[in-house]
Amino acid sequence: MAHFRGYAFDDRDWQAIGGALPATDAGRHDGWYVYPLTGRVPLTLIVAADPGSAVVLVRFAGEPGEADKARIEAALHIFSTWAVP
Repeated sequence: MAHFRGYAFDDRDWQAIGGALPATDAGRHDGWYVYPLTGRVPLTLIVAADPGSAVVLVRFAGEPGEADKARIEAALHIFSTWAVP
């Protein structure tokens, strides 16, 4: 999704999100981790773990255009079918 917004997502971003994820809880209003993605149009990644499962919930906030919105939705759909062994 960051790629679609013109943001160069790298290892530092993965480390920031991966480090924050264990402290998240999708069941709590304040349990989500908010991570800004700068780029052509700013987009915010919002993630939280589902305690007791291997599920990570992902949301985005921002103003993507229709084409970017379709790409993001397609990518999220594809990622939702993956399972990490």
